[in-house]
Amino acid sequence: MTRSAEHTAARRAVARAHHPDVGGDADVYAAELAAVERRFATTPETGPVSFRASPWKRRRRTLIRALTRSRTKRYFDI
Repeated sequence: MTRSAEHTAARRAVARAHHPDVGGDADVYAAELAAVERRFATTPETGPVSFRASPWKRRRRTLIRALTRSRTKRYFDI
């Protein structure tokens, strides 16, 4: 997932103001970051941004693992 320059700038501004390493409160920092993420999150109508792998990617990954697992030779199969 690629963030826009505006999204990155907003995250950095929150970090400069509220990060615990610069004297801010951890709870406030987490809440502000969540607010920034909500503001920049897109809906299916505005654009395809997914924070999790799609079901098809997961199925493909599972299938590839199953196929490669069945083709590997084990020590006792020789």
